[in-house]
Amino acid sequence: MNWVPGLALEDPRLREFLPAAGSALHYALLYQPAESRDRLRVVEALRQNICSLPLTSSNAEVAHARLGWWYENLSTSGDTTPGPGHPLLRALQPGFAADPTLRPAFVSLIEGIARLQAAGRFANIAERTAAWHSTHAPIWHVHARLCGFADARIANIISQLGTAIALAETLVDLRRAVRGEIAFVCRDREPDSTDAGSQTSDAQWYAALARRELPELTAMIHRGVAELPAPRGERRRLRALRVMAALTLDTLTELGREQGRVWEMRVELTPLRRLWRAWCVRVEA
Repeated sequence: MNWVPGLALEDPRLREFLPAAGSALHYALLYQPAESRDRLRVVEALRQNICSLPLTSSNAEVAHARLGWWYENLSTSGDTTPGPGHPLLRALQPGFAADPTLRPAFVSLIEGIARLQAAGRFANIAERTAAWHSTHAPIWHVHARLCGFADARIANIISQLGTAIALAETLVDLRRAVRGEIAFVCRDREPDSTDAGSQTSDAQWYAALARRELPELTAMIHRGVAELPAPRGERRRLRALRVMAALTLDTLTELGREQGRVWEMRVELTPLRRLWRAWCVRVEA
């Protein structure tokens, strides 16, 4: 995929949708090789925008309407000429023209999030992981190709790690995910409760749930990182993903120190710590 976003990146309207300075995604992309950085900036910006809709909407119905807008604009438009539409869509038009899988990957992400909003609770972690992977895998396969990996096995490793990161980010922001009706809780991992009806506002119940989830999600990310290609040149191409994983692991560590208090607070790393972690990954790869 040799496309570039082109002059659309110079559009001042696009700046508010690209990773903001100080954000985790900004630092994840900071040391990504130049040959893929601009493409990843736009693709990851839209991925993050779509994934955040249930978290940033006032309720699930609003999130569903906003997802519907993106679905309509991504699934029905065959126009590859930059027009007056959303700045992210304008920036991605060369990609849609060059890669026939790019648009369907975003559509699949939207459909998957809508399914998660309707899924309720999962029976177990395996069922949840499968549902989340089917949602996120197509766009992470795009990420793999943008980084220069066409091999299906490596793309699947990258998509498994991307799914684990998405699950961990949801745990950190679980209160907003619950409000957005994103399915996360597994029935076989639920803490004991004498009053199931009070769980949606029980900070201690969610703290206990987070403490149960932390070891498994941490292990999933460690396994995913360990399976990534090891040669230095290939590690270099995956700096953005490696930084995302490192930042997520640091955030999970902080959440553990806070005893899993996902209901009363949202654990975030400082920009300086994010920069330091990104630099460490850059030195390692």
